[in-house]
Amino acid sequence: MRLSRWSPSCLACLAGLLLGWAAGALAGEPEPERDYTDGYMPVAGEVRHVQTFKSSGTTVTGVSLRLARTTEVPEDDLFIEIREPGKAEPLAKGFIPVEWQNPGPKVRGKAVVRFYQWFSGQVKAEGLVKGRTYELVISSPDSFEAAPWLVNAFYRDAYPDGEYRRERAGKPIVARAGTSFDLVFVLSGDGGDVTSVPQGLKLEEREHFGLGHDGKDLLADSGLKRPPRQLRVWPAREAAPAADPPPAADPPPAELPPIPAPVEGPKMSREQALAAAAREGRVLWSQADPADADLLWIAVEGKFLRVYSAAAGTLAGFDDYLRLIGRDRLDVAGMACGKDAVWAATDHGAFLYDRKTRSWSQCAVNLDLNLLDVPVEKVWLTEGGVAFRLKGRGEYELDLTARKWSRRQP
Repeated sequence: MRLSRWSPSCLACLAGLLLGWAAGALAGEPEPERDYTDGYMPVAGEVRHVQTFKSSGTTVTGVSLRLARTTEVPEDDLFIEIREPGKAEPLAKGFIPVEWQNPGPKVRGKAVVRFYQWFSGQVKAEGLVKGRTYELVISSPDSFEAAPWLVNAFYRDAYPDGEYRRERAGKPIVARAGTSFDLVFVLSGDGGDVTSVPQGLKLEEREHFGLGHDGKDLLADSGLKRPPRQLRVWPAREAAPAADPPPAADPPPAELPPIPAPVEGPKMSREQALAAAAREGRVLWSQADPADADLLWIAVEGKFLRVYSAAAGTLAGFDDYLRLIGRDRLDVAGMACGKDAVWAATDHGAFLYDRKTRSWSQCAVNLDLNLLDVPVEKVWLTEGGVAFRLKGRGEYELDLTARKWSRRQP
């Protein structure tokens, strides 16, 4: 894709906006480092970032983005919209939260760090036309430009079926002619995944954010040393057929490391794994994963969960995630295992493990932030979804097909 190019009259209209990284033509910027995958677009303030994509079906049910932050934590959530080109009213809205509530003061930004991670947002757009172009719009209005979200981006034309641009007040911000960018994204829907990640390109799980598209180094004045960077081998793009080719198969999402992460040491048996977990704390319960016969989930008092892989003979934990969300301890009362996700009921809310992105996130029951930290006594699968029983707050059910919440009658 190529960033939009505009006439001199349009440039004149935008002359007053040529301030900071989020404004004006990018003339004079150094050439981006096109063979790295650690690039980003900073998302904050009134600038909106637009990535067009070609729909693979009639619905979009989720958006996954590779996100990081600077040395400062964003002030606002990251908001996501799906819209038709030329129309201001979105077809669907969603967000990725930057804030969680603890019993004490709020802790901000514990889930987003300076290394890229995949984050998923629930966005339900219906009535799309297969093969038609739509827009993925990303913003964080109340975040400051000094502390933006960093949305991973390719500094090259990685996704030929779409384009990237920036907008302010609905008007495009002019980019340097000949510059090509694409945001790193995966869109899920009934027609399969749509992704900007080229097939065969490996994105590492812990990749530090790199230099900006303008050559700016956000660590330059921080006193922090930049971690080593690694060039990627980009797959060669096949030439398009001469005429009327069949639609290309949807490329898979970015390659991710296997789960669970191996732990150094000899291969252990199920009994050894349970004994190892018991040495870390009292084992509350263990449960075989009905959707993945290889896995055994083990709840350890105060330690959240451990997961044993029979095939690998390893026992892995999620202590890094607890540190990221600012939790010293977390007790799991029970869990529900679905084909695509695992839900955990804890003494500090509900948590969701996405099998595809291999990451945990906190689940806002009924999309109500006031329920985020309420103890969940039980979670279980229903005929068409998953249900939660909250201590003193009743029961709620998420319809996994319609992606809608409802209050259950006792």
